[in-house]
Amino acid sequence: YLAGRIPPRIKSDEDPGEHDGIIDVTGVSVDRVFHQTDKDILLLLTTSARCRSCERFEEVFYEFGEHYENAGTLTVGIVNTATNELPRKLVMQADPPSIVLAPADRRRPYDNVQYFFDEISVDNLQKFVKEKGKHELVRKRSGVIGEEEED
Repeated sequence: YLAGRIPPRIKSDEDPGEHDGIIDVTGVSVDRVFHQTDKDILLLLTTSARCRSCERFEEVFYEFGEHYENAGTLTVGIVNTATNELPRKLVMQADPPSIVLAPADRRRPYDNVQYFFDEISVDNLQKFVKEKGKHELVRKRSGVIGEEEED
């Protein structure tokens, strides 16, 4: 291991991909996601399925993910901290359920991580990403926040 011939063992779920506009982040994929330093990364940290607070956060987070692009300048993801090992810098300031934002243009993947401490709602998440992120928040099929959606 110390000689670099054996890869470190990381506790991780299988990488299930993306659903409802949100990617599932795992112990193995978290570094790949956070190395996208040109994007704002918004990540929900949850625990078990029996966590009622986590369920509420997930409902709001999925609603947020339905409305915002996950390709261009914002990556929205969710990770179960009970089954996935994460970098210490990412989880050391907030217990799950919690939301972290890594703004674009950071020097290193986990630099300048911002923590969401407001009441959980789509409006508050929008405000958080607009204030702490580096890019404009863009709605799917409708343009920049504040613009009317076209039918």
